Amino acid sequence: MKTLNSDIDLFIAALTQDRVTVVEKDTGKIADYGGPVDYFSFNAVRIGGVYYTRAANIFRVNRT
Repeated sequence: MKTLNSDIDLFIAALTQDRVTVVEKDTGKIADYGGPVDYFSFNAVRIGGVYYTRAANIFRVNRT
């Protein structure tokens, strides 16, 4: 799985409508099994209508 670290990574995931998985940084547990990125900013990413902070979460996509 590729980790989406930069704005460009999130932009490409949003354009291609890739299924993005959200993982909590502190626990390593999956917060959301994913969906396409609806919106992203410097502070947050919205997936399926739910906002996740970029500081507290890791965003991953399964690309081949």
